[in-house]
Amino acid sequence: MKPMRYLPLLLILGLALFLAACEAKDPQAVVDKADFDFGTVEQNTDVNHTYIITNKGDKDLEIKRTRTTCGCTVAQPSKKLVKKGETVEIQVTFSAGSRKGAQNKKITVFTNDPKNERLTLTISGTIIERLAFDPQRLRFNDVEPGQDLTETVTVTNSGSRPITISELKIAKPDELKAAIDFNGQSTLPITVKEKEQFKITFTLNLPKDQAFFHSRVDLVPQDAPDNSVIYYVSGRQKGAVEKAKKVGNVNSKFSATANPGEKMTKIKKMKKKQNDE
Repeated sequence: MKPMRYLPLLLILGLALFLAACEAKDPQAVVDKADFDFGTVEQNTDVNHTYIITNKGDKDLEIKRTRTTCGCTVAQPSKKLVKKGETVEIQVTFSAGSRKGAQNKKITVFTNDPKNERLTLTISGTIIERLAFDPQRLRFNDVEPGQDLTETVTVTNSGSRPITISELKIAKPDELKAAIDFNGQSTLPITVKEKEQFKITFTLNLPKDQAFFHSRVDLVPQDAPDNSVIYYVSGRQKGAVEKAKKVGNVNSKFSATANPGEKMTKIKKMKKKQNDE
């Protein structure tokens, strides 16, 4: 009878061994260092990194697909099928572009590992501006309609290498003009070394019927023409906010940060409605 006392224990042990044997037959995806910190880079820089995944199971590991949280990040596996004991490289490229500040992007790798169907990889770091502006954003306040108002912005090469500015584009050139001064040079291109500065003098002239203004300014680097350094200029006529509130009997809809064209359209419609009444 004594051997019967050990029967439940033997059954449990046998079941455990059976489950362990079944589990060992599955593929097993193991990542070597899932997180990568690229430190500090400047804008318009590409960061490349390779993640290593090892199949520590007994069956073939299948890399079904990859997905990234941002179009700025591309992930490409070196192969789709990983034999027992073999590795696969996930080659990732992160394009800084015109982004700035802290970055944290995720890459999801889909596999046939029943315990790791989705592996998460991260790439993170900080992007510094190639050009720093003072002020960071230019606002013209109390503009008299039909009169020129000028302001000067100081631009510093805050990156780690020289930058050549080949073109300056203004989204609304009818109202806003720009003149560059780099050590007496006023024509582009200009090549600005690390820590060097140049100035941009903006001149705004608003017509009488345009109360608010907002424009994007692109400084185009010669080495990355598709990744402009972007600056914003806005303005408003003297008393524009008060007039907008009075006409529309509203507040935040006509703030200087809203869409100027949309605001003027609403004002005109409200005026017409009041006249019709």
